[in-house]
Amino acid sequence: MDLIKIEQEVRGNRVAIVGNAQSLLRTSFGRDIDAHDIVVRLNRGVVSPSARSHGKKTDIWCFSVLDQMTPVLKRANYRYRIGMSPKQVNLPDNEEIVYPSEYWSRLSALIGARPSVGCMALDLISRFQPYSVTLYGFDFKETKSYYEKHHNFGQHDFAAERLFAKTLVSKNGWEIIAADAGHRSPLTVLASLTGALKGFGKGIMK
Repeated sequence: MDLIKIEQEVRGNRVAIVGNAQSLLRTSFGRDIDAHDIVVRLNRGVVSPSARSHGKKTDIWCFSVLDQMTPVLKRANYRYRIGMSPKQVNLPDNEEIVYPSEYWSRLSALIGARPSVGCMALDLISRFQPYSVTLYGFDFKETKSYYEKHHNFGQHDFAAERLFAKTLVSKNGWEIIAADAGHRSPLTVLASLTGALKGFGKGIMK
């Protein structure tokens, strides 16, 4: 299996991408998330910590390295999984779906750092022409990942990733749902098109 099948499923549909920020646990967005046609989850977030805040549905699971997913692998319930690390080589033959190395190289050059799984997921889904995309649980490390004991920034530049996400929001009409939005109408976070942001937009593939 390759990415073509996943692209066909995503194209023209409403997609929710669920990040792992601890701030999402304070919300009640679970039903809203599950109401989307396609739900994408990341790393250990494939096992929802709370149906109330995170929902239960998972269509696409994006992860870094399968060996690091041992704590959740047996409980994971998904339709497709995608190895996002350029070094990912341990997938069974029938699930050998990976984020293309050329995408990784281009994205890392664009943001000037090693991209996180969340950042790569945004890039990948943006290429599949969804009808709409809503981001939940993305606060770019203002709070730690809910399953971590401490903040873990790794080799990522979350300020650059925030700028990348806001560019996609502005360009494509995506939504970022803030953790403090409660059950009000979805909050569209529009990026301010500063010179730096415009520069980012020029580098994103149509």
